[in-house]
Formats: sequence, structure tokens, C-alpha cells
Amino acid sequence: MNKPKVEVRRFLFLSIIIYASSLLALGDSVLGRETGAERVFRAGAAASNITPPLGGPIIGGWNSPPATHVHDELYAKCLVLDDGTTRLAFVICDNLGIGREVYDRARQIIHDKTGIPPDNMMMAATHTHSSVSARSPNRLRPSHELTDYQQFLVTRIADGVRRAVNNLEPARIGWGVGIE
Repeated sequence: MNKPKVEVRRFLFLSIIIYASSLLALGDSVLGRETGAERVFRAGAAASNITPPLGGPIIGGWNSPPATHVHDELYAKCLVLDDGTTRLAFVICDNLGIGREVYDRARQIIHDKTGIPPDNMMMAATHTHSSVSARSPNRLRPSHELTDYQQFLVTRIADGVRRAVNNLEPARIGWGVGIE
């Protein structure tokens, strides 16, 4: 029943990645600029564990029971693309929702540590209803004070992107279409 919704999200996310990758790989030639022989398209990936401690409310139904065990760990999956001129970072977090204040602080740390401009970063949550939420307790008035879990997320997201930068290696872009 939820499969079409998941497939649409996956399609949109992959489309954005392919579009951004294409711009990085073909950008100069499409714009008519000369491409240098020394430029190499590179990609790096990393995953940071963002599983919260037990006891937090699982948001997913009419009630919010506390987490009593971990079935699957939660991750912030990070991808960095670099064409030798521009560097992009993509982060997708296994979480119901993450407030902008968390992403903004993570972006600042990533920028300070890697030089990637905040405007070159795309971050989102999967909106899973089998996890806790990292939104501010009062979504209408987000606090400047982050909760312990929100601060943990800031650190783990920034660590994941930094590790993805450290994992950069030459890469190629490809895609295809499959029909059942």
C-alpha cells in the first residue's frame, strides 16, 4: 500500500542526484568552457549511526510508545560529489523529521571543516514512522537550545560528510531504465 509513495520518493531523490551529478560532470562542456585534463569527477560516501538512546517516543501511530529495543540502526547517509571545481554534499537521515536549526548547525560545521558552501548541501529526513523525531518540542517556536539528541545529530551529520570527503575517489556516472 505504501510502495508507490516510497517509489516516488526514491525516484525523486535519485533524479536529483543524477541531475546534480550531470551538472558536475558536464557543466563546463555544456556551458562551452574548456575542461582541464587534470579535472577528475570524484565521489565519496559514508554513513553515520544516528540511533538515539532507548526510551524516546516512537512516533508512528495514535500513541507514542517508548523505544525498548533497536531492530535496525538508524543512519545519516552522506554522499559528496566533486568535479574539481564544485563540491556538493547530500545527506539523508533515517528520522521522522529534523528541524532546520539542526541542519543549519551541521552545515556550518561542515563548511568550517571542509570548505563546502552551505548552499551546496542538501539534507533531508526519510520521514520514517518507526523512529523518534528530532524536531523541536515546539515546532511553532523552535528553540535556540538543541536537545541532546539534536546536538548528537549535528555532530554525526557533520562527521558523516567529513568522512565522505575523506573517501573521495575517481568515479563515473551512469544510469539506466528497467521495465518489468
